[in-house]
Amino acid sequence: MINSERLDIAYLKPLRDTVSTFIAGGWTVIDHGRFIRLSGHIEGAPTVWDGMGNLGAFVTFAVARGARRGDEIKLHQVNGSWEILSLPDVQPDQWFSDADQVKFARQAWECQTSALTHLDLEWTVEFDLDFGKTLGSDLDLRINWDPSSMDQLYSKESNLDLAALVPSSGRRIHISLEGNRSELAFGALTFASLDAAQNASVEIRSVPESLSGESELMVAKILYLSGDKASWPEVSGFLLGAACASIWIGVSSDHTKTSIEFFGYKRVNFTIPASWDPHVIVGALRLREWAFSEKSADRLLALRQIISLYTEAPFSYVDEILESADPIYFALRSDATAEALRDTRDAETHAQQAVRLSAQGAVDLAKLAGERALTGLIAVGAAVIANVTEVLDAEVTTAILGFIAGYFALILALFLLVDRRAIALPIEQLNSEIERKVTYLSPTVIQSISQSPTVLGALKLVIVTRIAVVCIYGGIILALGIAIFVRLA
Repeated sequence: MINSERLDIAYLKPLRDTVSTFIAGGWTVIDHGRFIRLSGHIEGAPTVWDGMGNLGAFVTFAVARGARRGDEIKLHQVNGSWEILSLPDVQPDQWFSDADQVKFARQAWECQTSALTHLDLEWTVEFDLDFGKTLGSDLDLRINWDPSSMDQLYSKESNLDLAALVPSSGRRIHISLEGNRSELAFGALTFASLDAAQNASVEIRSVPESLSGESELMVAKILYLSGDKASWPEVSGFLLGAACASIWIGVSSDHTKTSIEFFGYKRVNFTIPASWDPHVIVGALRLREWAFSEKSADRLLALRQIISLYTEAPFSYVDEILESADPIYFALRSDATAEALRDTRDAETHAQQAVRLSAQGAVDLAKLAGERALTGLIAVGAAVIANVTEVLDAEVTTAILGFIAGYFALILALFLLVDRRAIALPIEQLNSEIERKVTYLSPTVIQSISQSPTVLGALKLVIVTRIAVVCIYGGIILALGIAIFVRLA
């Protein structure tokens, strides 16, 4: 439930009390990070057990095992009902000695779950609970039993596995049912405990627009920080270290799970530290701000050139690196600007050539179609006059008309197979040809050139020409066909 800018989590308190009752009764709770698993013994068969109470709506998986003398019958829950999942490897008369027990066991072997209540078995039940409500595509609520499970989740992951722990879109909120840690927010991630939550609610924070559009291995998703880091030392230490590692990975030429490589004046390799000093993290943030302040590969190229000259780990020398990278960047930008202008001029020239070729081809094809149609009509008129004046008899005239119809059918087939594609080829392939020939133009600039009014006008001319030629040839063939049919009828 979302109320204004706070998430109401009061519904978790009675659920936690129920789980605490299970634990007090000797049940085991296991926190898997994504769900909570409860496991324990029950009296009687699970088909008549109603001990889940108010947890039933949050059960995602449940299995029950009835054991006797080393063998067991297994049940699982489907749509709230228990069904037999597997049977022991022994037969009923081998599993039980009492005649009544054997009778009910045979009924169980026939998947009659009601017979299980009469069998002398030791039953254990295990079920998974997911208390996270569905709150929409942009909010992921995850419930843990205590904060230590979240500490373990983040401490056991590698810095390079940050994408598995930070949502690619939206926000993720971790709530612990036990413990009393104050709220901490790392951009798209929020950590809080139920008892410390103000008025049983958690603030829903939005990542600023300036951070939401970047893609440096999720680092922008965790740099927007608020709250008390001391409440979550393991989590905050991991995320800040992961941000630092992600920044250096983002500016490197290549990386593995333990090292980063830079290709520049030389090729060097540095080991990724297991922990990061506070001043190194601050330096990494300055490095990120400089490297990704604009969409240009020249900044990364300048950094890689400078860092490749270092013989020791460069993580503590960000000020020196940036000071040396600035002049190289400006030199690269001068060359890149000239290249971009040349690419723009070449792309526009190529577009003009494509327009000229397609337009000229369409005009020539239209003229040719008109000339062929006129020639055909003259031939038809001559044949008709010769027939009327009895110079040619009716059969010869019909044959001539059939020959002319076949000639136009052949021309139409050649047009559909060859000419139709040929006249549009320069226009239809314009976008891919520009992308192949240029380097510095963005997709938006290329699209604006390939969809300029002149190009679109030439494309419309090609389409009209295609339709007109098909109509001319098709109309002549249809008229000759009707004439031949009438003469033969």
